[in-house]
Amino acid sequence: MTIRAKHFEFEPDSTVTKNLHESTLATGSDVETFLARLLDPNANEAILTHESRPTKQHPLTGRTPPDHSLRIAVAGGYGYAEYTGPGHWCQAVGDPASPEYHTSRSETMRAGNGLSFPTLTRLVTEFLETGELPQLVTWREQADPSVTHPS
Repeated sequence: MTIRAKHFEFEPDSTVTKNLHESTLATGSDVETFLARLLDPNANEAILTHESRPTKQHPLTGRTPPDHSLRIAVAGGYGYAEYTGPGHWCQAVGDPASPEYHTSRSETMRAGNGLSFPTLTRLVTEFLETGELPQLVTWREQADPSVTHPS
């Protein structure tokens, strides 16, 4: 099983992106190496897709993107994770003291959703191993702000 991971880096001291980085993650070591790259203050959030998952046809473009994504970010000493897939659009619930994080696309990872770096590493490793919404953490559905446990 493998994960396709993509992220840009920012121009220093700006919000302009440059240099698309694409990686294939196949081992736990690959996950650790990739996440270490996101510690760079010029790295933006990454979008991960599991290559064993199905695709879906876009009704307007006809393209067939993956049916899911796991967006992750590392900022301010915390890791953030948001999963979108069949039946879910949710963010990982983490340390209540973690601050809100704004992605490069002006989306918000809520305060209290920040994970420790080791937990983020285990979460991405679980995603690599299963291709499913990781069960390691509690998730909060975006459409319903209450905390839920996925089934």
